[in-house]
Amino acid sequence: MVLPLLITTFITLIDTAWKPLLAVRGVSPDLILSFVLFLTVLFPKKSFVLAFWAGLLKDILTGGLWGVNATVLLLIAGSAVLIKDRLFQYRPLTWLVLVAGGTMVYVRSFPQFLYNLAVFVLYLTLGFKLVSKKPF
Repeated sequence: MVLPLLITTFITLIDTAWKPLLAVRGVSPDLILSFVLFLTVLFPKKSFVLAFWAGLLKDILTGGLWGVNATVLLLIAGSAVLIKDRLFQYRPLTWLVLVAGGTMVYVRSFPQFLYNLAVFVLYLTLGFKLVSKKPF
């Protein structure tokens, strides 16, 4: 469980520190949201702890009210796990529903949705190649 926590911490640090550098026409991807949704597809049981950790770390690093992002990401991860189990896990429609739903709840922006979808597909493309059948 240490490696996923380190990866989540690293992505959260990148998201909070370098977000303006990743912007295209004022829209930047939410790496944390995309990563949490990626985790729910591949590792549904661990995604809750990691979503809460990522949200809490984001709250601490950005100076926001502690627990707000943690709670929202935890709810998104829980909803995504429920939706994922009802839909087929390895179908593109499932990924589209997860990213669209998460983005609309978390940031409410269509350009943000497209950017998050691209980052999420990149995570899945790299993740399926890097992760074995027995993850972490």
